Amino acid sequence: MQLIAKDIEQIKETALKPLECIPSGFTQLDELVGGLPIGQLVIVGGRASMGKSSMCLDVSLNAAAHGYPVLFLTIEMSGMTVFKRMLSSVALVPAKRFGKTDGDENRRLDDAEHIIREMKIIVDDETEVCPSKILEKIDWFATNCKGPFLTVVDYLDLIQPDERQQSRTYELESIMKKLQKEIKSRNTCLVIACQLNRETEKRENPWPRLADLKSSGAIEQSADMVWLLFREDYYALAEGNIAQELTGEAKIIIAKNRHGPVGCVEVAFIPELASFRNIEGGCLDIWTKSSAPPF
Repeated sequence: MQLIAKDIEQIKETALKPLECIPSGFTQLDELVGGLPIGQLVIVGGRASMGKSSMCLDVSLNAAAHGYPVLFLTIEMSGMTVFKRMLSSVALVPAKRFGKTDGDENRRLDDAEHIIREMKIIVDDETEVCPSKILEKIDWFATNCKGPFLTVVDYLDLIQPDERQQSRTYELESIMKKLQKEIKSRNTCLVIACQLNRETEKRENPWPRLADLKSSGAIEQSADMVWLLFREDYYALAEGNIAQELTGEAKIIIAKNRHGPVGCVEVAFIPELASFRNIEGGCLDIWTKSSAPPF
């Protein structure tokens, strides 16, 4: 194809425009990759109980706090469980305190409920979900949004294929390819949680790698961006070393970024709230409505 000067100029204008992104709310992460890019598929990977669902909930709350609508598809947890975890995170009241809260905690929970009700978050807990159904839900949600929005699916391993394949590996490949292809034409960023395999726990250095993604070929190839979660405390507890002081330090490893840099950023994990925060103490207004965050 031969390009004329006008075509080149138009391509140049498009190419030089920065990717439109939804803020994740994590300062270092947004500075590194710009946030959650519209029209792209982001994988959030981690071992079981590493905090994948927590990270998905946190970026959903952060995006909503910045005024972006959020469609949260929870295949594993019930909608009620998601709401309770949101309440805990926003009110800074551990879920284990629910039903035993004092006056100050009740006030914070009331404030948190009001904040969440004001947010444009839809939680869908349908358990039978396939790529076509996810795209249908995204298209329905888009009709109620005037601009870009965030879509979160928790989690990949529970998504069913549109058509049964000879193995789960082929099914995941089909799921990932369809979602990555179709999301390009939607005005949303699609974030999907994904569990890593056990290889991380067999190594002397348990830092996660792209190869630890289940059926990594399909997931790694199709994802536009991959975040891998890592907490040293997780492995200290797994080894029974409960006497060790837990630091709450966590890392988000940007292991793949099709349109930008990779790297590692530090965040804080608050176990009592099952929630991640900016480690430097900066946080959104949402977290300071009632009291300062616990770090």
